[in-house]
Amino acid sequence: MELDFDALLREGRELFNERRFFECHEVWERLWMETGGERAELLKGLLQAAIALHHFRRGNLVGARKLYDGQKRILAPFRPAREGLDLAKLDRDMDAAFDALLRARPDERPALDPLLVPRLATKA
Repeated sequence: MELDFDALLREGRELFNERRFFECHEVWERLWMETGGERAELLKGLLQAAIALHHFRRGNLVGARKLYDGQKRILAPFRPAREGLDLAKLDRDMDAAFDALLRARPDERPALDPLLVPRLATKA
């Protein structure tokens, strides 16, 4: 059975914007496993962004940092936008959300500021 890429991408975006990062990951992972080429790489970056936020919110700072770095690298070639998603804005918002973690000393345990949690905007 072929999956509807656009519908599942949109469903994942809605879950992401509802801050349901694990559920978003589940939707996009299913789609990622059935997709190839550039779209699969885009999904991999989006998956890593969602799970980075999930880990940060739950206090897994090592996992959050690793996935933040991965999504930044993977999504770079797709900026400023791809598949109707504003990836330049996501990049800026992820940087702002993760700033405290990126600047933290080893003995610090910063928390994800709820006011800085990114939303995944659309772009024509």
